[in-house]
Order: sequence, then C-alpha cells, then structure tokens
Amino acid sequence: MNDPSFQSDSEESSIPRIELLGGLLFVAGIALLLFSFFANAPGVSLKLPGIWYRNESLWPFVGIAMSVGGYFLQQKTAAVPQSWAPSLPGQRFERIVIYTREECHLCDVAKDTLHRFEEWLPKIEEINIDEDEKLRQQYGEAIPVVKIDGQERFRGVVSEILLKRLIEGTSPNPDSTETAT
Repeated sequence: MNDPSFQSDSEESSIPRIELLGGLLFVAGIALLLFSFFANAPGVSLKLPGIWYRNESLWPFVGIAMSVGGYFLQQKTAAVPQSWAPSLPGQRFERIVIYTREECHLCDVAKDTLHRFEEWLPKIEEINIDEDEKLRQQYGEAIPVVKIDGQERFRGVVSEILLKRLIEGTSPNPDSTETAT
C-alpha cells in the first residue's frame, strides 16, 4: 500500500506528548520520594543542593503529587481512543456476522472492537452458537468468530490493526459514499 494517506503501524503506536510528560512526571516523582527517604538515612551520604535541606519536609509531598499527576496523565491518554479514518469515507462490506455465546469475555471484547469502527461497517449481526447445535459443533470453543461478507476473517480475537487494513483496502459501497458526501 503506497497510499500516503494510509498510516503505518509505527505512526499509530507513536507516544503522544502528554503520555510522555505523564511518564516523566511519574518517574521524577518516584525519584523524589526515594531521595527524600534516603537523604537522611544512616550510612548514606548524599550531597544535595541547599534548597533541598531548607524544604526537606516538603519534598515527599511534591514527589507524591508528581507521581499521582503523572499516573493520571498516562491513564487519561490511554482512555482516549486513537482517531483513525480510512482515506475514503463510506461503509464497507455488505454483511458482518459475529458468532458468540453467553458469558464470553472475548466475544464482548470483539464486539467492542467492531463497534468502534461501525461508521464504516454494516449493522453487526450477532448469532449465539448455543442456540444452534450445528453451529455449536462447528465452532465449539473457537469463538468469537467474525465473518465479513461470508468469509471468516477473525477467530478468537479481532485485531484492530488488521480490521483497519481490511477497511482501508476495501472500496466503499457506492450507496454509502453518496450519503456521506
């Protein structure tokens, strides 16, 4: 795929600046806590700047605040979904079926992944294999299974990267591009 609008895996996995800042704050806070605990420990001689000794009781609190703030900055960026869109708008595929069963954690994760891309997918049909003996024998414990336009594409896990590539590599349905413009 030589399309310049298609993002590579390395571009998708680059660390956002806010996440890097959170990591640095967290590590600096932990280092500050360690310095404050070991600065006056018996047998340890650290030569620290004068400001350290003038505000010695303050540093553990600053270290805790930095660590907690850094942790929350990292968590905040982890919860933000990566913005991604295919180079061409519109819905792909005619039919998506996910074979599931009750109380299947992997099935829930697969459905969540598919729903994040529902802007480019048709309505997702869900079929419980426990309601059909033939399907139960066919898939057994290999669920979830995702079929796209009749072809099995995912089994066990829906790879977000592969789903993006599949969406990008498929032309939009003519009907869906007319409504998107």
